[in-house]
Amino acid sequence: MPGQVYIFERALARASDSTPLSDTMNAITVAVSGSTDIRYELLTAETNPKPMVTVVFSDVATMEAFGARLESAIALWNIRVATVHTVANL
Repeated sequence: MPGQVYIFERALARASDSTPLSDTMNAITVAVSGSTDIRYELLTAETNPKPMVTVVFSDVATMEAFGARLESAIALWNIRVATVHTVANL
């Protein structure tokens, strides 16, 4: 099963009532879009301003579709991907 480890951060420094973590998790929830072929877990403390999340997929096609949806979703919450690492098989 392929996987990816993402580190997120704020895209723009502007005032926000929400935390980077809550915005990141909102974007991931939208990108998962009810799929049962995607699992994710937060790897950092909830107070970390750069949340790290691991995401595991059933196959490469699911991973690619998630990536496209995530790109659109993060723009809604002023979050960007700072770093992404792909793991071939978990």
